[in-house]
Amino acid sequence: MDMQKVKKTEFDVNECAVPCVWCGDGVMPKTIQNGKKYTRDGTKFECMKKGYGSGMYSERSKYIPQTSLKQIKYIGDEYEARFIQKKIKTLEDLRKKAKNGRKNTLETLLNDVFTKKDGVLDKRAYNATLMYLYSHGIGDIPGCSKEW
Repeated sequence: MDMQKVKKTEFDVNECAVPCVWCGDGVMPKTIQNGKKYTRDGTKFECMKKGYGSGMYSERSKYIPQTSLKQIKYIGDEYEARFIQKKIKTLEDLRKKAKNGRKNTLETLLNDVFTKKDGVLDKRAYNATLMYLYSHGIGDIPGCSKEW
């Protein structure tokens, strides 16, 4: 199996932000908000699906502890279990590991956790985790994957 790895040297929030459609009232924001980069106005169908998904996520998140790694978008049971195998059980553990470690150590950790069984890196989960760390004041982190 050929494993894909992210090999970027510098973190750029513009590369990490998840591209998505705008379904809000008013003018589409030009800046990144909550890790999202709005690229265009959504169709009625896209916005309906997005609203349904948001409702499901909101309902699910009510039952997830605030310290759980599943608070990061795209991290579910499997990725959380992989983090636990690496002795990272909570969001606090992840922040400490990122803050006290070296950039390449964090990059290796995230590549190990987010590489699926078929050898393909889950770039959304990888980038979402970096955005989480960045939004919590961790600055010395590896670069994101540009490919979505």
